[in-house]
Amino acid sequence: MRDGILTFSSGTSSLVRDELANDFKVDVANNLFLITETHGRMKLRADLRTLSRLAIWLRTTPRVYLLLYEFRWKDKLRELLNASEEEFKELSSTALAELSLKLKEELLDQIYSEVYSFFYENPYLLRRDLTFAVRSKRLLQVKLNEALKEKLPDKYEELRLLKTRDIEAISGKAIIDSFLSRYGHRLKVNLEEPHLLFRVEVFEWGGYIALDLVGVDSNSNRGFRVYHHPAAMKGHLAACGLSFKYRILEESKRRGKLTFHDPMCGGGTIPIELLYWYFNLPPSFHRWRSLALWEALRVLDEPLRKELWNELLDVEASPLTPRRDFELDILASDISPKHLRGAELNLRSALKGKQLPDGVRFRLVLSDVSHLEVDGERPLLVVTNPPYGIRYGSPKTAVRAFRSLIHRYSDILDQEGILVVFTPRVQTSIEIAESMGFKLIQEAWTLHGDLPVAILAFRKV
Repeated sequence: MRDGILTFSSGTSSLVRDELANDFKVDVANNLFLITETHGRMKLRADLRTLSRLAIWLRTTPRVYLLLYEFRWKDKLRELLNASEEEFKELSSTALAELSLKLKEELLDQIYSEVYSFFYENPYLLRRDLTFAVRSKRLLQVKLNEALKEKLPDKYEELRLLKTRDIEAISGKAIIDSFLSRYGHRLKVNLEEPHLLFRVEVFEWGGYIALDLVGVDSNSNRGFRVYHHPAAMKGHLAACGLSFKYRILEESKRRGKLTFHDPMCGGGTIPIELLYWYFNLPPSFHRWRSLALWEALRVLDEPLRKELWNELLDVEASPLTPRRDFELDILASDISPKHLRGAELNLRSALKGKQLPDGVRFRLVLSDVSHLEVDGERPLLVVTNPPYGIRYGSPKTAVRAFRSLIHRYSDILDQEGILVVFTPRVQTSIEIAESMGFKLIQEAWTLHGDLPVAILAFRKV
């Protein structure tokens, strides 16, 4: 067994757990461990085959790493990193600056030592013919930085701990030095398209070295989009909104059909994401050959690499085949003709010329949500990303649109159905929904780009 790291959007760990438990049969109670909700990191105990398959098929996370090594800060460093802001504010400006520089030097020295030692002792991960790169993320919250910002604002950028580029530079140097020391050859760095992409990420307690199985481009970029909606949603966030489908799976099986609506579909990201899940197409269907997984498996497990590669070649060459025990009926609508044409273009691109089989219907309808007609069964699942009125439009218009959405689905949503919305106006949205006969069943705060939004799920009372 190995350990992997799954990245996710802050606030969505429970939705990732749902996917892992339902679609990958992971024992999340015993094998999944939260590292940080704020920065979106969790650890999964699994074998290399499972982690490799997650790098290809997991929808709610942007990245999957293979965890190589964890380290703890030395006791003195850990104490300073966890000290209170008040302790630092008691120091003079000069003493604070000196402490910051000394602490930064010691932290980087330990990172260098940990990375150097690991790769020197595990040379099988490096090869002379393979290029590499290091990406890092500073995931530690240090009170020293708050004190620096207040007492030495002009020198904050120079003194703050730790800069991502400093971690990347010192880690890259350690990898090069370890290989040079052992074999007398200098490894080549390729920052744009490395064969192997290593991750060095640090926290208040220490950090880890990992091998990125996805690559420079994350799986958030599904790769099919040819029409770019001005407020387009990342693929993994759309999958998070759709994770509520697991709550109505049994009902869909009983009825033999899942009827789905996205009445404000924009460029079609959410309904296309549901299609991908239904046919078990990998999130990286358009760019799977570029996954970092393939070069990683050349080093780790060549037979597994060939097996998974051939499996994806079969997926690419085969007609679309339903992978669920029910039919699928999707209605995607929008008030904008331009966005609806864009959604159609994105749908064609996403399917790569494949035809939808019998039992699957995908309708694109030009309609205001308040006049949306039900053709057939009432929807069991509605997932939509209404306008926010923050960067485009106005807040008043956005609230009116949300009210129209709730009013219409209070009438046409199936009694067993679930309505899921993304919104930055949580309290207002809940009040509107409750006034029209809905009850909130789950709330998850996350980020859409840099904008805080909540994923709200409702059922009829």
